[in-house]
Amino acid sequence: MTITRSHPPPRGQRRRRGERAASLVEYCLMIALIAAVCIGALSFFGAQSGNSVDNSADRIVTAG
Repeated sequence: MTITRSHPPPRGQRRRRGERAASLVEYCLMIALIAAVCIGALSFFGAQSGNSVDNSADRIVTAG
């Protein structure tokens, strides 16, 4: 005899270990993806912004 539930388990009920591990892996993958995007954006835009700061500094020195 099988009993099926038509409603979700109560909020206080603990998850099974496999579900917690899967959630942990998903969060780690998400954090790794966000870090990779941030590093990529910094390396792409960092060179451009560094050059503009150097150009501004040079112009200030030559103007002064």
